[in-house]
Amino acid sequence: MDSGVLRPLETEENLLTNKLQWKRHREYTVVENALNSTKVALEKAENQCSNLSILERKQRLAKAWSELAAAQETWNVFNRQGVLINLLLGTQ
Repeated sequence: MDSGVLRPLETEENLLTNKLQWKRHREYTVVENALNSTKVALEKAENQCSNLSILERKQRLAKAWSELAAAQETWNVFNRQGVLINLLLGTQ
């Protein structure tokens, strides 16, 4: 199946192995932690009261939004992979 989302090793027979299941679990943890930490960073940037100039605050906020958007896209791809994997395995 060429979904544009699944990786070459994510075939039906490989998806049933413990090795690939643990790999997906580790990836989930990494992706979830990245998303959560970028949300915290954005919140800090939004609430930051410091001696930074307005320009510096805007730049930090823009960077935080950009990092959140990237983390959210990674999260979305991971979830799309999960949906396709569940369809392949017939668990959805």
